[in-house]
Order: sequence, then C-alpha cells, then structure tokens
Amino acid sequence: MGLPSSSHRGRGAARRRIAGAVVCLLGVCLTGCSPTTRTSHTPASATDLSTFGEGAGPVVSGGENGLEVRWWTFLETDGEIGAALAQYDAQDAGLPEEVRQSWRRHGLRLIRMSLDEYLDVQRALPSSGRIDRYWLGQTHAWTELVKGPTSAGEQAFAVNGSLLFMKPGRLRLITRAWTAPTTAGPRIRTDLVVQHVENRRPDPSVAFMPPTGRDVDEEGMTLRGLTARLDLEPGWAYVLVPERPDAEWGEDDEEVDDDVSLMVQGPRVRPPLTPGEAMMRRTLPESERATMKAIVVLLPRTSGVYRLLP
Repeated sequence: MGLPSSSHRGRGAARRRIAGAVVCLLGVCLTGCSPTTRTSHTPASATDLSTFGEGAGPVVSGGENGLEVRWWTFLETDGEIGAALAQYDAQDAGLPEEVRQSWRRHGLRLIRMSLDEYLDVQRALPSSGRIDRYWLGQTHAWTELVKGPTSAGEQAFAVNGSLLFMKPGRLRLITRAWTAPTTAGPRIRTDLVVQHVENRRPDPSVAFMPPTGRDVDEEGMTLRGLTARLDLEPGWAYVLVPERPDAEWGEDDEEVDDDVSLMVQGPRVRPPLTPGEAMMRRTLPESERATMKAIVVLLPRTSGVYRLLP
C-alpha cells in the first residue's frame, strides 16, 4: 500500500480522498484485509472493514473471553496523536520500564486507558477510512496482527542510534493470547513480537508435504527489543501507535531535522525510520509533515468466575 498525493485544496479534501483508498495504500494492515463488510470471527477469515457504533460491546455474539482488536489509520499533520494520548502516557500499561523504554526506542508506544477514555480518543483521532475490528479470541498459535509493507530491496532501520540493515522483506507484529487467572482476577495474557520476514520464492513442493509445526524464530528474525508479555486487564483499552523515539508528548513537538545541518546545503535527506515507524506509518510524498499512522487497539474481555486454587 503506497500513499495518495497530498492535495492543494487543504486537509479536508486530502482526508476525503484518502478515506476511499487508505486500506489499499498505506502498506499497513491486519492479516486478512478485505473490502468485505462481514464481521470477522476468527483471524483466519477476512478482516471486517465495516463501521460500528461507539459502544464497546464484543464484536461477535459469544465472544466474551479473549482479545478483540480494532484499528484504523489517521492522517497526522501537527502532532495530534501525541496531544490526544499524552495525558494517558504515564498510566501503567503492564510493561516493565525497561521493556517500555525499549519499545519507545524502536518507535512504538503502548498506552493504557479506560474504555470511556478510549472512545474519547477515537473521536479525537477520526479514521481516515473506516475502523476495522475483529475477534482474535484465545489462541496459543502465533497470529499475524500487523503487516508492514514489503520491500524489494535492502532495508535500514534506526535502532539505538545505529543502523540495522535487513534483507528484502517486511516487518510484522505477531501475537498470541489466552485467559490467565491471577490473584487480581482474570487477565488476557498476551505476547507481542515484532519480526522481520524475508521475501521468499514459493516452493511448489510444500503443497504436497504434511503441515509441520515451526518455531516462531524459524518464520523470521525476531527483534529482541520489540518483544513483550502482558497481562491485559478487562475494562481497559491498550492503544499501540508508532512514534519517533525523541517525540515528547504534551510539549511543542516540532519535527527536528537532525539529518541535515542548518549550514549544509543540498537536497533534504530523511533519516531512517525505527522499525515501529517503518511498520505502522507512512509520510505523504508531497508533504513535509503529514504522515499516515496506524492506530491499533487491544480490548481484553473475560466472563465468568475465575479463582486460583490454594
């Protein structure tokens, strides 16, 4: 998915044009993207792109135990995402501090908020197209949650002040989730892992071989700085967004051109993106500041009575 050109008619016109094409053009999608309007019950079926109301009920009847995923794209022009999420950034999202900082350095931020606060954020950051939602439920098998764009050439990502070079391929976020009783009540235990998957030519012989279990590391290179295990608490929303590591939310967040000195003349060169940014955002080709960003929301749900045995 590429990006449409920016419009000289203003932000409103640009948003209207992007709304009809963003799902095909961003290069960031959840597994099974489809233009259908059916509700998706499992990650293996087509991901639903239908609109929905502002209620936070389960996406499917009977889907009260597991993980629901919602996502949309937002055209950011002036730090709107940081402004909307800054007040929740200090809330504990369940990540150890060293893991939280590692994810920030790699270009991703996970924010926890109440369901009512999430609905406020959704209104403050309206979708550039449609809001997608599907029921992941409980799965011990690794499931592709976010799929970045495929690159035909070598890629370079900024990690901890250095460049990480990777072969042609794409980044993806995979997950697995299941119900776990804890002393504080039932939780949805969720593993999140970002991987780089190399481009491979299809092997015709695979079609005639029985399926075999493969370790997650055999599917691609796991970015160790972007792995996490969380116990997601029902009644809360967990919002994942891409962001520059040096962006300070709640302050005047002017884009810093640290790649070009004021004394250097010549064409502007954009610095390499972090893995999280490369996977979940795009810069409009004719704009200096407008970027299309994917916003992913995890909604844990449990029902019934759970208790730990003595």
